[in-house]
Amino acid sequence: AGLVPFWAREIPFSACKFLVFDLASRALFVIFPAANADGSGSLGISALAGALAGLVSAVVSNPADVVITQISSGGEDTGRASLGSLDLWKGLGARCVYFAAAICAQFLIYDTVKELLGVSTGDLRLVLDVFGISAKA
Repeated sequence: AGLVPFWAREIPFSACKFLVFDLASRALFVIFPAANADGSGSLGISALAGALAGLVSAVVSNPADVVITQISSGGEDTGRASLGSLDLWKGLGARCVYFAAAICAQFLIYDTVKELLGVSTGDLRLVLDVFGISAKA
């Protein structure tokens, strides 16, 4: 379908996924401060924030995904000409369910492995400081 439509879908999807996960995690830890001390509570926060990130990312990237699908199935000119504004939201429900589950699993696995290896947020900041790319937030 081409590199530009692919980037138009993947860049907003990935940026939204990490942004929403980070913001949702912070908000959930403020709402549920006891989850910081409890490993399973922390994993629950990761799962919930991951599901929310997947849901929002699916909504953000759905129009570009529909265009890519149309281009792939009917040629570039045919794909763009046959799309109405409501057509850009076809398949949104299934996409939301799929990516909510997939991104939830992705962040849940990441945090589980991080916890099993005993890696804390402070450890990650230290590594980033060594490379000179640590955020001061």
